Amino acid sequence: MRLDLVKTLSFAVLHFSVGFTVTFALTGSVAISTGVALIEPAVNTVVFFFHERAWQRFTASKARRAAVPAAAPGGGLGPAPNLPSLGSWGLAQGACAKPAE
Repeated sequence: MRLDLVKTLSFAVLHFSVGFTVTFALTGSVAISTGVALIEPAVNTVVFFFHERAWQRFTASKARRAAVPAAAPGGGLGPAPNLPSLGSWGLAQGACAKPAE
């Protein structure tokens, strides 16, 4: 958050300078240029701060969504786990078969 404030303040100084210069070039009036340079960028600076915070939330939300695995097609739980074979348990194939009658 501290970096957001420093970035916002540096942007404000730049915006004030541009606003004053452009308005003075168009009007030749120091009073009008000062007024425009103070009011418009001040409002824009506050908007910029919240815009920056919104983008941070958006990118964090997008990263969280990417980290959650997607559900399997059809709403299932996904593929079956990779279970060990019967042989690895020391059982011969068919050892668990139903006895013949």
